[in-house]
This record gives sequence, C-alpha cells and structure tokens, in this order.
Amino acid sequence: MKNELLYFLTCIILIFTSCTTDENNDNTNLILPKTITSKDQTTTFTYEGNKIVSISSKSTLTYFTYDGNQIVKEIRYSKYEGKETKYSEIVYTYLNGKLDTGMLTYNGSDDGEKYVYSYNEDDTIKKETYRSNKKTGKQSENCITDILTFKNGNLIKSVSNWEDKPYITTCRYDYDANNNAFKNILGLNLLLDQADFDSELNFSSSNNINTFNVFTNLVPGTDPELATIIFEPFRDTMNYEYNKKGYPTKKTTYDYTGNVKESIEYIY
Repeated sequence: MKNELLYFLTCIILIFTSCTTDENNDNTNLILPKTITSKDQTTTFTYEGNKIVSISSKSTLTYFTYDGNQIVKEIRYSKYEGKETKYSEIVYTYLNGKLDTGMLTYNGSDDGEKYVYSYNEDDTIKKETYRSNKKTGKQSENCITDILTFKNGNLIKSVSNWEDKPYITTCRYDYDANNNAFKNILGLNLLLDQADFDSELNFSSSNNINTFNVFTNLVPGTDPELATIIFEPFRDTMNYEYNKKGYPTKKTTYDYTGNVKESIEYIY
C-alpha cells in the first residue's frame, strides 16, 4: 500500500513539474521586442510574461493595465528635463470579448474624446468619435465616423468622415506574410485602431505593412468653390529585413518620392 501511495504521489509531482515546465517554456519562447532603435532614440519595452507593462522612449513613457487578458487602461507621460508629467489616460471597455468603448482624457483638461465601436454584418467595424466633458458630463454629437475593415487580423482599410469637414479620407494598407514584431503581446490585437506607437501604424496587426496609402476626396455636393482644393498624395512604402523565424529585424520607410523617411531596428 505504501509503495502504491508513493507511486501515486510521484506521478502527481511529475505531472505538475511537467506542466509548470511547459508553461515556463511557453513564456520563455515568446518572441517579444525588447528595444527599437532609430536614428534619434531607443525605445524600450517591458513585460510580465507576454503582457506589456510599459513603453519608454526619450520623450514619452506609457503604462498599461490589464484585467485578465484585456488591456483596460493606458496612461501616457511626457518626459522633459528628467521629469515625467502625466499627459493622457485612456480607459477601454469590452463587450463579448470585443472592444466596446475607449474614453480618452487629457491631464489638466476637462475635455476628452469617447470612441464607440459597433460590429456590422458585413464584418466591418464602425467607430464613432464624440467629444466629451468630464466636468459637465455632456457629450457632443458624433464628430467623426470611421469604417474599419479587417482581414486575417490586419486593418486593410479605414474610411473617415468628419462632420465639420467637406471631405472623406480613405487609408489603405497592404501587408507581407511575415510576423509583426508585436503580434505576441497579449490583448494588443483587441485594441483595433487604438493601438499606436510612434510611426508603427500596424502595432496591433498580425503582419507587417508593405504600403500605406491615403486618399482624400471631397464629399459629393460640396460647395463648387472648394473643388479647387488639391490634396497632396500620401504613400509610404516599407522594406524589411527578417530573422530566421520571420520577424522583422530592420524596417526602412520611404515616402512617395522614394526618399527614406525612417529606418529602425528591432531587438528581441
């Protein structure tokens, strides 16, 4: 009986140790960017497992808060002469596992913005932006409506319509088939277009952007006098170098004239 009990306990210990080791290996083997270096600065990322804790650069510091596997708060500080000053805070809410709202407030100001997301039958997502005042509790009429289109975890198109401007802006994104440097950060993909980091347009996408185009057109029926407005073309092209696992180690961005806008390197 003692031998059977000892055998049973040994099996339990081995199973527990095996599970613990597997979990630790999963966390250890996660590919996460530690630093991103450009000509002007180095940005550092810190984590707990695969949860993002903070992003720190020369001029900004951002902290993230989770509730389970979802990012629910993002607080950004500005850095100046060795001091950190709170700049903004955004609180996220979710419904049925999807982003529902984002509430942005600025430090020292009662004015902010509220973003409301709704999910359409054609798989597009409508984002409505409202101006809000935390002191009075009042919320303005919808001032911007965006229609977001996603495919395979990537934002491929966004159409923006401003209530107070006579034009519509359409952004189109084309991707490669390689891994986005940030794809393993937990909960980041749920933030849709909210997740941004400097010039990283695809912070929450699955793959890497090859081209980014912006088209601006006047709304039909606009005052003919405005028809003379000429919108400059906007197009960025990105080239990458990758490691053996298909993650970018270097990205070079070119503008529509072919000139280099930026070059950055990733360290994992």
